[in-house]
Amino acid sequence: MTVLNIVPWNVLTFVIGIALWFLVGVMWKDRAIIVVHVGAFVALGAGYLNS
Repeated sequence: MTVLNIVPWNVLTFVIGIALWFLVGVMWKDRAIIVVHVGAFVALGAGYLNS
């Protein structure tokens, strides 16, 4: 989506992917997946607010 410059759908699909992987991490009780995706969400949110 980002390569095709489809805005804001690129951000929405990224957020959906982050949320789904976060849920997978919770279901598997895998802290590494949870931490990585919380960090990705924070970075995405900070970048979105800064733009």
